Amino acid sequence: MEGDTDYSGQVAKMINSGAEVMFISTFGPTQPLIAKQLRQYGFNGLCFTKDLYQVDALQVAGAASNNFAFAYPYLTYTDPEECDIPVVRSFLEAYQTEYGELPTSDCAYRAWDSVMVLKEAINLAGTTDREAVAKAVGQVKGLETLAGVQDFTLGDGEGLHSSNIFIIENEKYILFDKWLENGGWEALK
Repeated sequence: MEGDTDYSGQVAKMINSGAEVMFISTFGPTQPLIAKQLRQYGFNGLCFTKDLYQVDALQVAGAASNNFAFAYPYLTYTDPEECDIPVVRSFLEAYQTEYGELPTSDCAYRAWDSVMVLKEAINLAGTTDREAVAKAVGQVKGLETLAGVQDFTLGDGEGLHSSNIFIIENEKYILFDKWLENGGWEALK
């Protein structure tokens, strides 16, 4: 229930089930509470969450956040050096140079990607005529953005058809594939 802070009953039941991996369907404010209680009661395995595991939740839960994984197009970072996605890292460095700080929400990332799609559509249309540009958006394909490669040619109005998967290790976000390649799953088992 919204407003709850004690999840010990649910956590104990989950742990006693013998599950090796947990799926946590929760939103931002409850994530650090559940993470801390899972770890406090002895579950140190992999947890998947349906939503972004936000940097403020990571700061609250600290090491209890380790081994939480999620799929999401954008992350907020506290330092560009933490980002191992080159296009995002370049964006963060430029943003920090321009504004003296890093974005505090994913809105800046979304706005940037939207403008990049619009720019590409204008280039494809060869004009800024709104109808021509709107039609050209449907031709945008292979455009690398902060969220990933955009492809609007499938006719569904969506440009992004997959998302990065992240995991928290040593209280830092890393790409899940990189974690697997570096033996993260084997070390966790």
